[in-house]
Amino acid sequence: DYDRAKPTNSEFIVTVSDKLRLEFNKMGGMVLGALPSSLYVIGLLGLILVAVFGHILNIALGFLGVLVHAIRLNTLEFSNHMEMQWGGIRYKPFSKTNKNPIKEHTKTGEKQ
Repeated sequence: DYDRAKPTNSEFIVTVSDKLRLEFNKMGGMVLGALPSSLYVIGLLGLILVAVFGHILNIALGFLGVLVHAIRLNTLEFSNHMEMQWGGIRYKPFSKTNKNPIKEHTKTGEKQ
């Protein structure tokens, strides 16, 4: 499997979604298997409830991922048209000073 190319983002999302599907099906099976055979109908209802809830959650997470990604792209790409500038604190992970840039930024009010 090491010879295989690195998966793209869409392949990664499909893989995660597939893993969630399998795990929710396993959890439903565990609910069914945890009850004695005399309560098979109740276990079957539990399996259906867990599986349906899990699959609805999986689909909702997929839609949410698409929505958040689209909003993020639109915000970044079209913010220049609205003359919006993105400010913040410069990230310096290997700087020699031990100062907290957030505290320094709020004290002085200046942009870095």
